[in-house]
Amino acid sequence: MLTSSLWMTPICNLGIVGACCVLLLPLLLPETMSYVKKILLRSISVLMGLCAALVVVIVVGVLVSRRFRSTPAFRDPSGSVVTGSIATLEDMKLGDYQQTLLIRGRNSKNPILLYLHGGPGMTELPLVRHFNAALEERFTVVLWEQRGAGHSYSPFLDKKTLTIEQLLSDAHQLIQNLTERFQQRKVVLVGHSFGSFLGLELARRYPELLSAYVGIGQAVYFPEGEKLSMKFVRREALLSQNAEALRELGRIDDYPSQKPGSMDDVFTERKWLAKFGGVLHGKDGLGSLFSVERPPEFTLFDFVPFALGSYSSLKVLWPQALRAPDFRVTAAKLEVPVYFVMGRHDYNVPFELARDYYDRLDAPSKQWIWFESSAHMPNFGEPEKFNKFMLEQVLPTALAQ
Repeated sequence: MLTSSLWMTPICNLGIVGACCVLLLPLLLPETMSYVKKILLRSISVLMGLCAALVVVIVVGVLVSRRFRSTPAFRDPSGSVVTGSIATLEDMKLGDYQQTLLIRGRNSKNPILLYLHGGPGMTELPLVRHFNAALEERFTVVLWEQRGAGHSYSPFLDKKTLTIEQLLSDAHQLIQNLTERFQQRKVVLVGHSFGSFLGLELARRYPELLSAYVGIGQAVYFPEGEKLSMKFVRREALLSQNAEALRELGRIDDYPSQKPGSMDDVFTERKWLAKFGGVLHGKDGLGSLFSVERPPEFTLFDFVPFALGSYSSLKVLWPQALRAPDFRVTAAKLEVPVYFVMGRHDYNVPFELARDYYDRLDAPSKQWIWFESSAHMPNFGEPEKFNKFMLEQVLPTALAQ
């Protein structure tokens, strides 16, 4: 899953135009030079003011986001807090960096479910809380906002620490902390999209810490997946004779690429992928997904770190993802029960590639679950079916261990 914050681009472009105009000043006639100079200086002053205001909005948004966050307690019919329940929105230091966790469960002795969001850098906290809250009745659900994402975003994060290997290390430490804190041996690990890449690698490295692994929109090998995704988008553009899509996609001749400026190609591809229903089946964009009622843990101020974290993480982590190995080679055998939850119409992380991997995979048990009316987000597109699957099939596996 990829998201962009392209609203930053116009400000950058204005700055470039202003700088070019200043360089051209000596070429103007003397009688016009003074007037143009005044206009440019005034424009530059306005731009600097806008940039300063933007910085203030970012800082205030991040600070307010952290200051006023909370999550409601579990209460019984009389209004009293349910004994043994847990409902916290807290920070935990993983590696060298404070990161945010939402932990909720009606009974903290229930099996731990750790959810790894996608992106890279796109927190799914408000969506999981809205669509999958039923899981909190039988699991202790832990939503981890990875370093640089959501409430864990900070403009001061050292980008050198934003690596796939560091995310895996953070996740490993988190799992160890959770099992020790809740006095359990293992966790159920659920990964979505980019989170499924992290999740499957964790399952490969640390099977002794997992009672089950659930991959939603399972990533296998990013370069090949992106080629299949682009093939789908080009086909849909041609079938629909969408002139704008054909024109924009026609400018992309090498995809995916790690060349300078190649992220613009990714944003273009994802724009049309969403339009053609490869992300949300039956929808021509993501607007309907994010128009749901916001849970109390996600305020209007949280949209600032949400957007910035998604954009900054994507720029750093996406090239790394394209260099990641093929799980068909590196993870042909896993030592944990495996479930793949796949949308029939998913071309964000194309299902064909996940199916090829699944057919080759050697695991103690494995199950492929189709979601016929979904694309890349079956847990949000068909939440009742997903929640029922988790409670009726995955929960017994966790309890058995």
